[in-house]
Amino acid sequence: MNHVVELAPSELNDWLDAILDSRSYAPKNFNWLGLAEILARRALETGALQWAHLAIKVYEYIARSADKDERDSLLCSEMRVRVHFIKRFGLSKEDSLLDINTIASWFMENTDCSLVSVRLSA
Repeated sequence: MNHVVELAPSELNDWLDAILDSRSYAPKNFNWLGLAEILARRALETGALQWAHLAIKVYEYIARSADKDERDSLLCSEMRVRVHFIKRFGLSKEDSLLDINTIASWFMENTDCSLVSVRLSA
């Protein structure tokens, strides 16, 4: 994984795209969660959207094949990155990372409360 985390964002994006498009393969037993966490930390420390986009891409990739509990945890981590960057840069429909609808949809899909019951209890 050392080689991968040393890549520039554009190179890492190309590497990820090749894997996602089945044009290449990751090394056997590749630590995808470790990569996602490294990228998320790098994004948060630098404030760079390019690292955040890469972290989100990896979290989403892992979540596709995860069981429900692991998927919930991965998506929660993804949403934390999104919220951090929305707080930093504001909302933007032009950038999927900064689009509040992604977070709102995720929240509504993962809550047991309806909007009506929330309004009634407020």
